[in-house]
Amino acid sequence: ALGTMFTPVTRIEAVQSMIVLAAFSDQGWLPTGHAVRMALDMELNHCFTRLLRDNMGQNKTPDQLESDRDIVVGSRVWFCLYMIEHQMSYGTGRPAILREDESIAQCRRFLEHPLSIISDVRLISTVECIALRAPLHVLLITSPEEPVDQMTVARLQQANYDLDRWQNYWDRVLAEKFNKDEGDFFRESLAAQREYSSLFINSQLLRGVKEAADVRKMPPDKRDLAIRAMRNAQTCLDIAIRGKNYRSGLRFGKLRFAGRCDAS
Repeated sequence: ALGTMFTPVTRIEAVQSMIVLAAFSDQGWLPTGHAVRMALDMELNHCFTRLLRDNMGQNKTPDQLESDRDIVVGSRVWFCLYMIEHQMSYGTGRPAILREDESIAQCRRFLEHPLSIISDVRLISTVECIALRAPLHVLLITSPEEPVDQMTVARLQQANYDLDRWQNYWDRVLAEKFNKDEGDFFRESLAAQREYSSLFINSQLLRGVKEAADVRKMPPDKRDLAIRAMRNAQTCLDIAIRGKNYRSGLRFGKLRFAGRCDAS
């Protein structure tokens, strides 16, 4: 880590190592930013657009596909950076550096490339989920002490609808294309991500709520979102405690990191 601060980096392994260091560090915010800048120096943000221009490796021979491998790896690393950098932002209440631009637009097409792997499904679905949450994150951290107005309520309602569509699409992909059973880790994780994302946005309606009477005084649309936030939290706990595969995988995670950022 120290050796990359003032020395030009030319190997993608240095970026990958910095991502691992950031993810398993109690002070991951700064090394995540450093990993982003190393990746930008190596122009990893252009890898996916190159694959798109090349029609995602379709109709290529095995030898031609092999020449795509570094670009595929670069795309995957960039998606991972987008994911972890936003998770750090959500967990620390800071603005994200990376934006929802052409480097991640159409990211689900990455799965069309012959060199994509099954775990890319979870990565790409998470990138899409974060892209749905990102505009609301900016809105909500700008004035965290202000009451939620009706325009924001409408945006939260739309976000819940978009997250429902997101989960339905990817759950169908996992079941039909990858033959994942309902209790499979990928599908449990997908449900946890969806509930956690809704919890993040719906919990804004709990500002100032100290007792049940405060919820009853809310207008119906705000009360519905506040109650949904509590149900989101309960479902997250149910998956973590009772989900067979998800629960068994938690022991491999960094608990302090998971508590600060996205446990999903």
